[in-house]
Amino acid sequence: MKRSVSGSFLSVGFMLACSAAIAAPPAPQYTTGDIVNTFATPPADKAAPAAPQGECEKKGMIAGDDGVCEPVKDERGFSLPTRATLSAGAPAKAAPRAQAARVQQASAPAAPRPIPKRDLLITFKIGSAQLTDQAEANARVFAEALSSPALTNGKFEIAGYTDSVGSPERNMTLSQQRADAVQAFLVAHGVDASRIVAKGYGATDFAVPTQPTAAQNRRVEARRLD
Repeated sequence: MKRSVSGSFLSVGFMLACSAAIAAPPAPQYTTGDIVNTFATPPADKAAPAAPQGECEKKGMIAGDDGVCEPVKDERGFSLPTRATLSAGAPAKAAPRAQAARVQQASAPAAPRPIPKRDLLITFKIGSAQLTDQAEANARVFAEALSSPALTNGKFEIAGYTDSVGSPERNMTLSQQRADAVQAFLVAHGVDASRIVAKGYGATDFAVPTQPTAAQNRRVEARRLD
């Protein structure tokens, strides 16, 4: 009888341990630090303010069409002889081409920085806008990152995408519903609704262009808007 009771306790304990293991939530697939590193810098460099009238001339420069001071370009490619060099019989020296190239390069506008974006690894129940347990774990980390000092004032777009399976109309509707579901989850976890814009893009801009039906195309991306 004792052995039977002991065996029963062991069986019950084993079943409870298994149930606890099954019920344990999945670990997130990235950290708040990963999110901050992606989005801490604004998406585009702000244009330099126009210099006041006459400031460029004081620096030995000229004002460009946008009001920004630019170096004076020497387009002659050679130096005219002076009276002293003519009397000495010294030939005129050509201006170094490397210096002219540096002047032209300095006046070229800098290319804008690409808008930062990240796949949030949000998955859904098949054919629905219900987040999976793994998706909730990831979205919870994203919500925590948005409350960090580096991102607390940032505004973001939650962009939903689908694969090519199904009609374009259905995919567009589903992608919007999924973007709305992620927005609602973030708001429920403390993110101000005014900071989140949810938009569905349907079966477009595939992550794997050569395989329109690939699972990687069914995704939710976050983009910084400010």
